[in-house]
Amino acid sequence: MTSAAPALPGDSPASTRAAGRRPIWEAFYVETVPLTAAYWGTALLFSIAFWITIFPPLIDYPQHVAVGALLRRMADPTSPEQGLYDVNLVTYNGGFHLIIAALSFLVRAETAGRILMSVYPLAFAYAALALVRAASRPSWYAFLALPITFSFAVGWGFANYVLSVPFVLITYAMWLRAHRGEPGLMWKVMLASFFLSYTHVLATLCLCVMIGVTGFATFATSTEAPRARLLGLVKLPLAVWPAVLWSCVVFVRNRYSPHANWEGWDDGIDDPLWYKLLHVTSYSVGNFSDHSDQELLAVAAAIVIILWQWPREKTRAESAMKLLAITWGVLYCVIPKVFIATWFIFERFPTFAWAFTVAAIPVALGSFPLQRWLKPSAVVVAAAAALNTVVHLASIPDQADANAILDEIPAGKRVIAVTWSNTGRPVILREMWVHLLAYYQARRSGMIAYSFAKFESMPVHYAIGKVPPIIPGGMEWDGGKYDPFAPYAHFWDTVLVRTPDSAPLDDPRDRTFRSAAPGVRLLAHRGRFWLYDASELRSLGLQESEDKQAN
Repeated sequence: MTSAAPALPGDSPASTRAAGRRPIWEAFYVETVPLTAAYWGTALLFSIAFWITIFPPLIDYPQHVAVGALLRRMADPTSPEQGLYDVNLVTYNGGFHLIIAALSFLVRAETAGRILMSVYPLAFAYAALALVRAASRPSWYAFLALPITFSFAVGWGFANYVLSVPFVLITYAMWLRAHRGEPGLMWKVMLASFFLSYTHVLATLCLCVMIGVTGFATFATSTEAPRARLLGLVKLPLAVWPAVLWSCVVFVRNRYSPHANWEGWDDGIDDPLWYKLLHVTSYSVGNFSDHSDQELLAVAAAIVIILWQWPREKTRAESAMKLLAITWGVLYCVIPKVFIATWFIFERFPTFAWAFTVAAIPVALGSFPLQRWLKPSAVVVAAAAALNTVVHLASIPDQADANAILDEIPAGKRVIAVTWSNTGRPVILREMWVHLLAYYQARRSGMIAYSFAKFESMPVHYAIGKVPPIIPGGMEWDGGKYDPFAPYAHFWDTVLVRTPDSAPLDDPRDRTFRSAAPGVRLLAHRGRFWLYDASELRSLGLQESEDKQAN
């Protein structure tokens, strides 16, 4: 790698100073004051989107907020949760939840979650800028990374992983500068790697891939003596040794813990390669029903393609970014959907592939047709993507009704959700109502039928012998799997139902409870959400069993 970055066309002379003498503000500067304001204004719009909606349309996110709320209550020795859960701080999946718990001493858990999620777009914008600077690219290129901010993985609500993504890129950019010989950075890389390993283990692995690919490429192309090259290769793991050590400790402990919940039966499930390639934009963003987020990302991709068409100055930094863009593109193609007992793996990689593609865009030599239009076009498409996100999140239907029905559920209840329709259509494409009930647990004490507390990797999980009856697999996605006569149904005394799209305004009592419908009592009704007292199902179930035995 080169030790000094060349001057960048369009950047101020100050941006080419030695890194050790750069003022702090320069890390946030994008060529001119207007461009800087546009860049951070765009990132801020993405952050604002999380505040203008009652329920951010992120599938798993409510469960992560609920786990943080449980962890906060476990700090109170008199809380009802003390007899049901155990705290597990030896984890590589708990950074998000610990911060939620800490902030929950000051604000509601839901507010704490918004605070953290609104940090993500700003951190991602900083990461994109750091990456293009590390690659010696014009800083305005970072605008082209912003349309993927509200990514497919964000829409899935992988909150702990999502929060880690920008810090993976920032840490890699720091490591790359250290790798080139810039002093005083390696200890920061080590510290950041440990933060990543405590927040999400896959994010740690992603950082290791980036460092490994770059390091091996340096080894292969270096003209140094073989001994020096080999020494450089051996030193690569030193940058992330705190993260690797912690991850190994947690893996061994969790693998043999009595709480272990290792669901690896479905490893290897994947989409065909042709399907992945055909739907690459929907796996990159793909959160809105009108596909507008995919269209805006396609426009950004068109700008990138145009920038690649003219003669350019090649640098080793560009080569490293190009190699990593290819690496993440290949991993997107070959890594299955389910890997190491974790779902939706390859869908998380387009963000990295796109970020490195942007950082690998060449610097054109001289002028060419359309050149003067590309920079304003990049600004416009980034701003349009942010504004598009704000508009969609502000217009999600049924939010007020969902908020009101949750407040109708008394504390201390055992609640199960029967969701006949789980998407946010016609605005949101994703299944945003799947884990709505987790917000009840975030707001007050109570048990919910599907909870992330069942997983060992969470910083709070059910104590031994306290796990409630297991509901049918996938029931949170499909209300048709609910059986009011099954033994598990007798445990849950309260049922929250969302009506099907085919009959959104009809009372779903008969559809949900079938012949047991007369035995349930309506507690509250708000729009498409219906709340029932199902405590009599137990006696009905016992009576049914007695009748079967008598016959």
